[in-house]
Amino acid sequence: SSAPPPEKNEALEAQQQMSLFQNRIREQNAHLEMLREKAHDLEVQLESSQKNAKDKENTFAQMEENMEDTIQQLCESTEEKEQDVKSLQDLVASERLSVLQCALSVRDSEIRELKNEIKDICRQLENLRAELEKCHRREIAEILGLAAPVVLMEQGTMMSHNMDHRQNMWVTWV
Repeated sequence: SSAPPPEKNEALEAQQQMSLFQNRIREQNAHLEMLREKAHDLEVQLESSQKNAKDKENTFAQMEENMEDTIQQLCESTEEKEQDVKSLQDLVASERLSVLQCALSVRDSEIRELKNEIKDICRQLENLRAELEKCHRREIAEILGLAAPVVLMEQGTMMSHNMDHRQNMWVTWV
């Protein structure tokens, strides 16, 4: 048997290479579509998380405003109580010493209780503020952690990197 002519071998080889090239293009197109879908899913997650973060910021701002109002009311109440105490002290200087000293003691206790309540409320509000900020930072970190694997194809080669048991694609720029 004789070998096929060289032109036929070259044509057959070129046809095989063209078929291989077309298969690679199909694989890359399928991979690119999968990455587009993944990027879209991450974008939707990011938008949702940003909305949640904005809602929490609004809630936090409202709580802060309420806290300021409460503190203002407590301060005004404390000032009123202190003025009452001053008035009582002036009366104590007069003839009704024992009765007025008892009332003064009650007012002083109320003022101490109010000041302690103010301190306690401030401490609770500060703890709440810190917790909200911590949650906000954690959500942002989670968002950024999820968004990091999104691959934007541009002059580069890809290498696979397994992180947190999820398959992520990273780009190494040339």
